[in-house]
Amino acid sequence: MICVCMKANINGYIKILERASRHGQRLICLICGTETPTLAGKGMCSNCENALYAGRSALLKSNRQLVNTLDYINAMIKASNYEQALKLYDDLYAASKETALLYAQALLCIRASNYETSLIYYTRNGFMEENALHRARSTQLMSRAKLLLNKAGYMYQNSLANAETKNTRYMLMLIQLKLKDYKAAQESIELLSKQGDEYITNYARMIFYSAVGDFKNSFACADALIKPEGFSINGVYYATLALMKQNRLKDAKRLVTVLGRVLKISNQNALMKDIEFLESV
Repeated sequence: MICVCMKANINGYIKILERASRHGQRLICLICGTETPTLAGKGMCSNCENALYAGRSALLKSNRQLVNTLDYINAMIKASNYEQALKLYDDLYAASKETALLYAQALLCIRASNYETSLIYYTRNGFMEENALHRARSTQLMSRAKLLLNKAGYMYQNSLANAETKNTRYMLMLIQLKLKDYKAAQESIELLSKQGDEYITNYARMIFYSAVGDFKNSFACADALIKPEGFSINGVYYATLALMKQNRLKDAKRLVTVLGRVLKISNQNALMKDIEFLESV
């Protein structure tokens, strides 16, 4: 444990955020297609938290079909056509057998499940058959997500039994966090730390601490990632979340406001709503 006081350089964070927005390179995620600004030539996806290494133009040259398919998936998601987006993931996985796509598809199932839940209204007229349908779909999608996560986890464990690589170990840790297997995730982080990549290890620790509710330590890790030489824009999100959890609402709101100008993601919007709710009570 690295317990520290939460000393936040809000003005410094904002300057780095604005620098990333104006002058940073945008890297594209190979499994969800999200483009995320970075200053370090590497980064973590602001949507699925996969490790990023390539820009869009480079990926278009090497795999234009993948970029086009991911663009289409995101267009379907924007239109709330989750069924079609999930089918496209099925096709991508069938063609490539890339385990990470199972993880991305699981996250989309969770998002689609939440969408179905949002369509439930208890003020409907009649016997509310439509509510029952949305509830059933939500349950089915969440079950499918768990199956996909377990399948991907099993495949990564088999891969690691043959060869230990940092990206495979990191992806397994992400899955373990999603499945709330915190003991296994912590063990994965310790094994990840032995591979000498401080950036990805610190990121893994940050999201682990946040998941288990240790916001002082997640903030310390986030602070280390809001630096030009080892920048992750997600560090700003987790720093903001930690500040909110410590009731430092003014600082949290300043950060999330600037973050919202740089990123347009649902997590950031939800965080702003949570902060505004806490301000009102």
